[in-house]
Amino acid sequence: MNAKGSGESITYVIKALNKGGEWDNLGLTFDMSVAKRNAQKALEEKKKGYREVRIDKHFRDPSQNRQVTTTIFQLSRAQKTRSFITLWLLLLAASAGVASFILAYFLGK
Repeated sequence: MNAKGSGESITYVIKALNKGGEWDNLGLTFDMSVAKRNAQKALEEKKKGYREVRIDKHFRDPSQNRQVTTTIFQLSRAQKTRSFITLWLLLLAASAGVASFILAYFLGK
């Protein structure tokens, strides 16, 4: 995308954090909406198992010898909670509390 014919360009690079903790380049586009849509698709894709995606905006102006990179979008997958273990621990604590009250009642007679 050229701004005013001066050689300036803006590109969007889609990156995803893989299971090994490294950023994979998933593509480059000149359209921000396409980049955002592709980043969300990559995060939703279960097969690759990406934990996080981001879009970097690269602005380049060769006439001024200038290049700027900014992360404009970052989205993480929700971490799975261990609700099953938490539920069992709460159930165990409640059972222990009930058992202690019953034991105290019968020992107090």
